[in-house]
Amino acid sequence: MTFKITHRMVPPKDVVFSSIRRLISGRNILSGPSIKKFEDELRKYIGVDYAAAVSSARYGLYLILKSLPIKKGVDEVILPVYMPVIVAKVAMLCGLKPVFVDVDPKTLNMDPDDVERKITKNTRVIIMVHLYGVPCDIDRIVSIARKHNIFLVEDASQALGATYKGRKVGSFGDASVFSFNFQKNLNTCGGGVVLTNNKVLYDKIRENINHLPYPSGIEIIYRVMIFLTNWFFTHPVFFTYFTYPFLRLLVATRLMTLREISYYFQKYSRGVLQLHKMAKMGEEEFVRMFGKRFTNIQAEIGLKQLRNYDERLRCDRKNVKILEGFIGKKPVLPKDVVPAYFFYYTFVDNVEMTLKRFFKHGIFIYGAHYPVLSDLDMFSKYRCDCPLACDATKRVIYLPFRSHLSVEDLFRIANVLSGKLFISQRVLYEKVSHYGLIDDEDDERWEKS
Repeated sequence: MTFKITHRMVPPKDVVFSSIRRLISGRNILSGPSIKKFEDELRKYIGVDYAAAVSSARYGLYLILKSLPIKKGVDEVILPVYMPVIVAKVAMLCGLKPVFVDVDPKTLNMDPDDVERKITKNTRVIIMVHLYGVPCDIDRIVSIARKHNIFLVEDASQALGATYKGRKVGSFGDASVFSFNFQKNLNTCGGGVVLTNNKVLYDKIRENINHLPYPSGIEIIYRVMIFLTNWFFTHPVFFTYFTYPFLRLLVATRLMTLREISYYFQKYSRGVLQLHKMAKMGEEEFVRMFGKRFTNIQAEIGLKQLRNYDERLRCDRKNVKILEGFIGKKPVLPKDVVPAYFFYYTFVDNVEMTLKRFFKHGIFIYGAHYPVLSDLDMFSKYRCDCPLACDATKRVIYLPFRSHLSVEDLFRIANVLSGKLFISQRVLYEKVSHYGLIDDEDDERWEKS
């Protein structure tokens, strides 16, 4: 039968249910040897000297910036205008003045030319974000940082496993952070890691972590329940017979629009703070909320996923290649860039109509993922003109692509996007064959159809 389709970013079933069993057992939930093992595996995987697991990437970034000699209210941080809001908020909490740069319209990553233009004598830090798992123009940005003696932080929260010229992202900056939050490619029920080759910086961060409390048992149970809820609600069968009909009811009764559903779907599945709460948050409240230690059970969840992590990324990239072939979209990434796709985006003329068309045909997709930061009231002092980012947020959509989707599913997505809704199975076979993506087993299946 044909199932409804949505974004499904959850670990394999065995990881989910083994986590439930571990939680029930109650042994070594908070502290244990797996934390050090997980840090060592990540350190070797990225190719750096030191790793420190943290409660979240946002807190990891906070620890990095607090370890620097910053002149509050004077020193500036350059960062992209289109990215997670919390990154800029953390920089402000640490006393830095955000300076926003526009994006490359092809990749939505920060534009190196705009970075160069906005360097001043007060620029202390550049935060280089690899958005949606796609490495930015690393050579250019590293060169700019070194030329002006600026501390370079890699926010690789969405890009674990991505490579640039054969080298893993997260190994280019003075320090880097990765996220293992809900819906990330590697999901440990929240959490993150700080990586660096700088021992002095590492020692400062480690000392800070050692004074933090562990999360409560209730909080651990809550995280695992979100983990399990995400898995069930986006499962093809459950989504088809429960989640999707419920969303249709919300839309039909005009209780929520698809844009609002998209926002809340992402908010509650990823633990995103509401903007008005983030705007009011002070440093003390931030530390109280996120200043916790990474736990042993989270490390165990991460270690299980690391075993076949690269294979999962390879399958995701294969699906993106198939989807791009169906859509007719030419790859925009340089050959020496290998992404670890977090979201796969494309641009349309009318986002609202596109969301409705997909939803009508049983496919739930997302619209704009982030606001343009310089337009938000909390950054009103730092407004700037970023026309490319503003244009992108009006036209961007995100298509499902994960490895659980079949070739037929990807073809359905491409057809709805193009408006060609009635194409025979034979055409599907011929088109997939044209891109050289049919395995022998698939070939036999299609010959019988």
